[in-house]
Amino acid sequence: MTNKHLDYHPEKTQIIFFDLEFYVPEKDREGRRELKANPYKEGHFLIGGTFTKYFPMLPNNDKRNVTKEFWIWDYKSDEKTMLADILKFIDESWKLIYKSNNQAELFYAGIGIQRADIQYLFARSKKYKLKSESELFDIFYKGRFLDFENIFIPLFKNKGNMLKTKSTHDIIKKFNIETERKASTGIWEQFDSKEYNLIKKRNNTEVADLLTIYKKFIIYMHFKEVHERYSPKVIEDIRKLLKSDDFDFLINCYKEMDDGWYILKTNLDDRQKKILCTIENKIIKKKAKKQNQKEVSE
Repeated sequence: MTNKHLDYHPEKTQIIFFDLEFYVPEKDREGRRELKANPYKEGHFLIGGTFTKYFPMLPNNDKRNVTKEFWIWDYKSDEKTMLADILKFIDESWKLIYKSNNQAELFYAGIGIQRADIQYLFARSKKYKLKSESELFDIFYKGRFLDFENIFIPLFKNKGNMLKTKSTHDIIKKFNIETERKASTGIWEQFDSKEYNLIKKRNNTEVADLLTIYKKFIIYMHFKEVHERYSPKVIEDIRKLLKSDDFDFLINCYKEMDDGWYILKTNLDDRQKKILCTIENKIIKKKAKKQNQKEVSE
């Protein structure tokens, strides 16, 4: 009988953060505001992009966390060979995953990647017959998508009955990413003018920001579980559980009120939030251990 339980092995669980740049010929640049890039139209092609392979359950400085770039000018305008190298990079992740029968699928992360980037990679790879359609489907569509334009909808106020996907501008503003972003349509003119370094710099920054946003969101999710207030008695119980350094840090994250209760401060930065989440986890584990010891003794 097949075990349907998915495993998340730290050395195999991977997220590929990526962002692509597409070329749109001048004749297709006008008209209504919409996605202009179309992998099936004549004269359209993939300029390239940046891919960061990230192992979220391993340390941030683990050597397996790597970033690679693929740009058409480095391939002498040979889009087919560039795509073949991109496929090879992604396929390496799948091969690692398939070493375990129940390892969770590869995760793809980005903004708008479900409706644009993945579709483009599939279409252009199919055009050049780099693999069979069945193989391409497995590579691109069997993955799990962390598409930020959808995931972050609940973080915004929504007026009326219409749920709206969120733009890159909305998302970077929400997470306080201090990056100046110009319209992606400017990339076409930069490519025409051979201003390749500007394209690379913009794209590199976008992918680096994706990882930063992901980490900020993880802190946000964990921080939601942090207690907003503690009674004097609970604080004394926590003092007995923690080392002095951890307790001092925790107590400094709260404001003591006139009635003796401790209220969580609202001006903590991401570093403080992350450390506080770690300390709260220690408290939970120590309480559980203490309870287990009590049950055993009884």
